[in-house]
Amino acid sequence: MLDTEVRPQAQPFIDAAELRLLGGQPLEPDYRQHLLAMEPDQRLQAIVWLRRSGMLVDRTWSLDDLMRPATRLNQEVGDEPRIRGR
Repeated sequence: MLDTEVRPQAQPFIDAAELRLLGGQPLEPDYRQHLLAMEPDQRLQAIVWLRRSGMLVDRTWSLDDLMRPATRLNQEVGDEPRIRGR
């Protein structure tokens, strides 16, 4: 059986993107950071929604980016978390 339920972390992102789509606005410039802050299964679900809606047509996602563990929202990809005093 196919699981079509939207994952909890993906739903708010999809809802916000849908509002932008209906308002004729593009994705926010930092949409990629928001997606990378999600767990991979939820990230993939949001990316599929964006592709199907036509909002994500220009930039591809590598398999590494799709499967990368969730990062903190303001953490750059590849940055290691910083420990105080080091």
